[in-house]
Amino acid sequence: MLRLAVNAVPLRSPLTGVGQYIRGLMAAIEARGDVEARYFYASHWGRKAVTSPVAAIDDVKRVVKKVVPYPYIVSRTGQRLMFSGGMRLMRPHVYHEPNYVALPWDGPLVVTVHDLSFVRHPESHPKDRLEHLARYLPATLARAAHVVTDSETVREEAIRHFGLDPRRVTAIHLGVGAEFAPRGAEATAAVLARHGLAHGGYVLSVGTLEPRKNLVLALRAWASLPEAVRGGRPLVVAGMKGWLTDSLVPLVERLEREGLVRFLGFVAQEDLPLLYAGALAVAYPSRYEGFGLPVVEAMACGVPVVTSTASCLPEVAGDAALLVDPDDEGAMAQALRSLLEDAALRGRLAAAGAARAREFTWARCAERTVAVYRAVARW
Repeated sequence: MLRLAVNAVPLRSPLTGVGQYIRGLMAAIEARGDVEARYFYASHWGRKAVTSPVAAIDDVKRVVKKVVPYPYIVSRTGQRLMFSGGMRLMRPHVYHEPNYVALPWDGPLVVTVHDLSFVRHPESHPKDRLEHLARYLPATLARAAHVVTDSETVREEAIRHFGLDPRRVTAIHLGVGAEFAPRGAEATAAVLARHGLAHGGYVLSVGTLEPRKNLVLALRAWASLPEAVRGGRPLVVAGMKGWLTDSLVPLVERLEREGLVRFLGFVAQEDLPLLYAGALAVAYPSRYEGFGLPVVEAMACGVPVVTSTASCLPEVAGDAALLVDPDDEGAMAQALRSLLEDAALRGRLAAAGAARAREFTWARCAERTVAVYRAVARW
């Protein structure tokens, strides 16, 4: 049986994209039964992929950032010591680093590069992370036996930017969990009531609030629609606060006061599928993505999607969503209006989206990823 070491540190914080990737991929790999995985959690090793966040982790991170110079680098240094000890005992056939920069090890290494946002949109990352990636990622990629990306778009970007041999870079699409499925009003009622929402009574936007998610386009387009078109429905935004632009903050505050927008902040993972399923439509106008998992999650829930023509989003959405230029506020407004007013269009997109989403499974992602492990493993 193949012995696999996985850096699972992102599972112990509120799940963002990398954590969801680890959770979905490793659950599918464990279900196969042909890989023996061990998970590194910074302070210890485990045999299971544990997704519960460390208590008060955000408060701890805030304190550390205030009192410790270069906390990102200091944290990685401490992790290396614990990691090396576990690797000597385990002696894995392959080590998968799902979060860009690998910890020190001289055996076969598989690295996942989810996107190049730190190159294309450095404003969406803190300075110490950018410095860390600039210093260590090229060396990680140079020693990796194989590099995995979430999309063909990112694969081509990584090959160009880092000068990688195309033969050792593979694009493997992510999957969508079975919990993302169409649900009726009765099934969503409890969760939506907790958030003060009604089934079919809102348009949803999901993602961390930062410039590259381009939320400002959706906000301005939504505000430009006549009230008769909106029909009292709010634009609901679910996501943690990230790097907000100065122009976004006053707009957000004004639209909240006017009742046009609802900000839910971070939404628990168990609530998210029901929040999707209860939406009339989903707006995801991002300027740059490595995969765009919210697009597939929404389509799997049978909800029509409007997204942008940027980066890999057309690759992922195919012809199952409305696509708009991320700089065209008028096009976004028209797309939203069409979704609000045209029930037949919503029905067509919902059906096409559900069919498209069935192509993205964690089982398929696991199959292709394990094939990479086996190709490079030291037996």
